[in-house]
Amino acid sequence: MSKSEDLKLENVSLADRGAIAEIIARANFDDPYGQTVWPDSTIESRIAGSHARLPKTLLGPGNWFQKVTQGGKPVAYAQWTLPIPLWERLNRENGGGIDAEADTQMRDQFNREYNGSCVSPGWPKGMRREVVEACSPAMEEANERVFSGDGDAIFLVQVKTLPEYQGRGAGSMLVGWGADLADREGLPTHLEATPFGKGLYEKYGFANMAEVHHDVSRSGGPARYTHTLMIRKPAAV
Repeated sequence: MSKSEDLKLENVSLADRGAIAEIIARANFDDPYGQTVWPDSTIESRIAGSHARLPKTLLGPGNWFQKVTQGGKPVAYAQWTLPIPLWERLNRENGGGIDAEADTQMRDQFNREYNGSCVSPGWPKGMRREVVEACSPAMEEANERVFSGDGDAIFLVQVKTLPEYQGRGAGSMLVGWGADLADREGLPTHLEATPFGKGLYEKYGFANMAEVHHDVSRSGGPARYTHTLMIRKPAAV
């Protein structure tokens, strides 16, 4: 097969919930920071938790998702947070988007499932809250310092690919889609890169703006784990 392996870029729908939950769980399961935050998790428990919480994210205002499929099977996805006017326009241009798929009854059910998977709002069961809270102040300070001056911007939240498809072009298709959108709209793109994705983002013109180093060794994790804050300026179209 060629490198693209008949990969296809498509919009995400609520019907992809199960497939994307699996991608979330499996993509970087062995990431040392993730293992520190989720010490007792299994692939199965992460899939179940992601499945419960995902619809609320899919339906969140400003959240936009794309997927890459092979033979109809989702093998990768990406999530962006868009300025609301842009998000609303893309929804209109795409038949209402995911937002149009869920009625009030479905949304109520999704909220119940989300709440049932969390010990408190925003804190999933099984997550070591103390680890996340120890790392958050440095990340928040860096975000404010690096990103606050750009005004409207696109935020690339995450790109995840099934392990057996990593390095085969799916991530590049997703990052490239977002770069093209940013160029057409004349908007910068922000992201927080883990060590796994940094090289891919650099290929698409993201510049390293700051590094935040975490020492989670007291919690059984690595003594140094780095998030890199990156910005991509739009190219002239």
